[in-house]
Amino acid sequence: MKYILKFNRFKMKSVNENIKNTYLNHLLDKLSDGTKLSRSQMYFLKNIDNIKDTCVKDHKYKTNYDTYLMIMDILENNINIKYGIKDDIDSFGQKITKVYRNNDDQIIIKLENNKEKEIKDNFLYNMIFNIDKFEYELVEQDEYFEKIPLKND
Repeated sequence: MKYILKFNRFKMKSVNENIKNTYLNHLLDKLSDGTKLSRSQMYFLKNIDNIKDTCVKDHKYKTNYDTYLMIMDILENNINIKYGIKDDIDSFGQKITKVYRNNDDQIIIKLENNKEKEIKDNFLYNMIFNIDKFEYELVEQDEYFEKIPLKND
């Protein structure tokens, strides 16, 4: 440790590391301690070379179209996405199986219980990555409204 103007200076290696490398180091520490790994942790270790860095991070404040593109990309990489929007008790926690755009240009997600949900354009969405379960969860961030300009006559 070096001193600069009487303040301690620390090396900040872990700040620049991505989630994938941090989690890999965590799992290697568990293995060296003799701790048994879970099924999702073993899957992560077996497929570490095939996992892109962009697949294991949180995505926040996304529009409906950005969310649509992210869901398509994540599903193509065979990573599960759970539906975490609390609009329907039967759909909460269900796995998202498909996303598409219909003829009216609405973005629709299909769940494993065959229900379809619309990704609305007046909401912002988050895709939160759960590294222990190695899956994403789709949640609403916030609803917003566009101001409509009014003319004074």
